[in-house]
Amino acid sequence: MSAGGVLARHAAAGARTAVVTATWAADTQRAAELAEALRILGAGKPRMLGYADARVRHSAPGWVRLCDAPLDEAVRRLVAHIREFPPGRRGHP
Repeated sequence: MSAGGVLARHAAAGARTAVVTATWAADTQRAAELAEALRILGAGKPRMLGYADARVRHSAPGWVRLCDAPLDEAVRRLVAHIREFPPGRRGHP
């Protein structure tokens, strides 16, 4: 819950923010809820790895559960998001 405040604060200050979630897929109810929450926070659009949650079947119907996915595949998907949206750095003047 505290991450929302951090995202909102940095987004309001003009920082680029991103949220990557592993266990939801586009066009699902949970993805829509996440998109709305991020919109309210001003924190951009959700980025999803597209895996199903192990215990929530409707999280990504028809998709492989994250816990069943090959590790190298899951890492590749996450790294793609990191490369597209690399962490920022702040240095001293």
